Amino acid sequence: MKLSTRSLFESEMVEQVQAAEVAVREAESSDDALSVDVARNHLDNLLSLARRNGLAISSEFSSAPTPPRSITLTVVDGDGAEAIAPAV
Repeated sequence: MKLSTRSLFESEMVEQVQAAEVAVREAESSDDALSVDVARNHLDNLLSLARRNGLAISSEFSSAPTPPRSITLTVVDGDGAEAIAPAV
């Protein structure tokens, strides 16, 4: 990649990451879990793209991974008996 092209790409990625960080802050202030997840995923994808292209861009939000969600399934068999099992 040419130096001028790389510099343009790098400056664009920095701007995109900064905008994504703003979106994460706004989503966190709205107390909407789905919006927070979407904003963080977008930020993570941008950071991943930057890393794949050799850029070392960091974010204040990338250091703390989001905890996995816990989901419980209730299964009813043919006899109507219920069994509760954690989803994997």
